[in-house]
Amino acid sequence: MPYLYLSIPTAHADRRVTEYRMEMASYAAAFLKKRYGRVVLCPSLHAELIHQHAKLPDTWAEWKNEHISMLEHATELCVLKISGWNTSRRVMEEMEAAETLGIPISYIEETDKGLTYVKEKP
Repeated sequence: MPYLYLSIPTAHADRRVTEYRMEMASYAAAFLKKRYGRVVLCPSLHAELIHQHAKLPDTWAEWKNEHISMLEHATELCVLKISGWNTSRRVMEEMEAAETLGIPISYIEETDKGLTYVKEKP
């Protein structure tokens, strides 16, 4: 089944920021599903839930191989452009991997009217 891989910045020193990012990822996934009928996979949300219960390290090094493996099978990488996206090592490496694999990159941006799905690079 074809799916879109949703990339988000995650860990932050302030737990409230991390929680906000997870909430925005859930919102973006729901937006893509409801409005565009897309099947969305957001490995960072999955990892965050596991981290909360298993207390595994919440680092990109812990999850990188697993996430890139999932990205390899995606038909599109969609980056959620929220605070920290362009300085996130995780997001930058996922974008690099997508480019290397020839996977198209799209973006979701938050505007005053809600979310906007942009299918081409900015």
